[in-house]
Amino acid sequence: MAYSLNRVSNLLLEYPSGVLADKVGRLKSTMLGSFLLGMGMPVLVIFEVPRGYIVILSAVLGGAGMAFISGSLEAWAVDTFGRANLKKLFSNMGTLKNIGGVVASVLAGISVKYMGLKWPLLLSGALGVLSPAMLFFLKDNRGHHDSRTILLKNLKMLRDIRFSMLVLIILLVSSMLSVFFMIWPITLRDVGIHESLLGFVYFVLMTFMAIGSYLARRASNEIKGVRMFLIGGTVITSTIALPLKSNPTKPTAMLILVLLFVFEILIGSYYVFIARLRNSVIPSEIRASASSMISLVNFGVGMVILPLFLALGDLASKWIVCSLLLVFGMIVFELWKTKYTQQAGSKP
Repeated sequence: MAYSLNRVSNLLLEYPSGVLADKVGRLKSTMLGSFLLGMGMPVLVIFEVPRGYIVILSAVLGGAGMAFISGSLEAWAVDTFGRANLKKLFSNMGTLKNIGGVVASVLAGISVKYMGLKWPLLLSGALGVLSPAMLFFLKDNRGHHDSRTILLKNLKMLRDIRFSMLVLIILLVSSMLSVFFMIWPITLRDVGIHESLLGFVYFVLMTFMAIGSYLARRASNEIKGVRMFLIGGTVITSTIALPLKSNPTKPTAMLILVLLFVFEILIGSYYVFIARLRNSVIPSEIRASASSMISLVNFGVGMVILPLFLALGDLASKWIVCSLLLVFGMIVFELWKTKYTQQAGSKP
């Protein structure tokens, strides 16, 4: 129930927070989100005996905090550092995010083991609550000053075939990734990887994703990069599905492990490429709200279809679903590329 309320609060505030960021300031929205996210942790341990409503409050605060951060921070960074530096910007952001996730997970595990749950929650909450102080002295930026104009411009963007097709591609890939992140641990367990090793495998996968984000800066063309991810991902997911139909052996387990490492590199690079393409289409004045609108669509559709995909047949069938989503994404992407090239060529 707490997880559901976290998702619901995130869903309800995702777009309004983007509008607020464009209207008032992207850093202001980010600072508010950091504060709310930080407050969601210490409330769990402030009271000696956590009650149900305290857990619910923590979940709602966490979901709200993520909503205020999600589109705002990226929009601020893009308009601060300029579109000419997007490749390096998103490569750095992706690399630091994934490496930071690995380091934070290790530190969290060690601190919980030796200090219990209370002090790590208080410390992480304090860092979240105090982090706005580090952003306070940075120069803020914003989009349009009128909420109604922001809404109308977002609706106009949805009618732009170049934008709506890109949203569909992102939705298809996000749906695939949602299934993928749920089934890879189950797959490794079923092919003979001991459960005690899955945590270590997770850290290695995150490291390979960071490598993918870093390598993406060397790519000369983001369109080719997204195509490489879609083709490579289709081959990898379908290859993993095939041996799962029979009795997997130890060599099969090692093959799947290697394929997962390669796939994580592709995923890390995809996040960089698609962020560059997305921000090349979205104008500055609605950058945060339009990004939040994409996230809203992903969250809303994901909450409905993810349980349906996970309920489909055996494990091999779920990997086939991943392959099919990538194939559909590839078809839409090729159509989008044609539109993108035509519109770029028609500009004076």
